[in-house]
This record gives sequence, structure tokens and C-alpha cells, in this order.
Amino acid sequence: MSERATRAVAEAFEASYRALPASRQRLLRCLGLHPGPDFDVAAAAALGNLTLLHARRALTDLCERHLLIESDGRYRFPELVVGHVRRLAVSEPTVVRDAALERLRAAARRAAARARRAPADGETMNRWGR
Repeated sequence: MSERATRAVAEAFEASYRALPASRQRLLRCLGLHPGPDFDVAAAAALGNLTLLHARRALTDLCERHLLIESDGRYRFPELVVGHVRRLAVSEPTVVRDAALERLRAAARRAAARARRAPADGETMNRWGR
């Protein structure tokens, strides 16, 4: 991409970012911390310290603004946006980044624990989950 095109993309992203409410800006910065190529609502909720409902609404809004792409319940940044979001994420204070990543790790541990407790194929759970 030419330098002029790169600058135009950066300016368009900055304009879109500035148009976001502060809560969406914060979430976008937190999502930029996610180590993988895509994430689900639960990961977004953990990173942003949101309920699943609020995370889902925020992700829908970011998709409508073309700052995220949703596919089969997974979200990712468009190729032209990802670098800008990652740059914003690393500009967050260390304490904010560390707290968001710790929430993500804790959510992953809880999901793994739930998976370990899930019944094996062919088994059923009683109404108390045992």
C-alpha cells in the first residue's frame, strides 16, 4: 500500500474511532489486547469487564461501524483496522492492560473448568448438573 493510501486509512480509522462513545473506544482498545486472530462474546466481555449482554450490544455496534467483522459467533478486526487497534491497545496504561488480560485468563480458566465438568458423549446430566 502506498504511503498516501496508508495515511488515508489511518485518518479514516481515527475519524471512526473519535466518533465512538468513550465506552466503545475503551472496549476497542481492550479488544486489541486479545492475543488471537478472533474472539467470542465471552472473551470480549472479559476484556471489557462487561456483561455478556452489554458485550454483545457493543460488538454489534462495532460491526455496524465496520470496525469488526462477525462470522459464526466469532469476531475479528478487518485487515486495515487491526494494526491501528493494536497500537491503541499497547498505549493503554500497563495496569489497565494487565487487568484486562487477567480477566481474559480467568474467563478461560472458568470455561475450561466447565468443559471438564461436562458429560461425556452418551452421558446425561441430572437437573443439578451432575
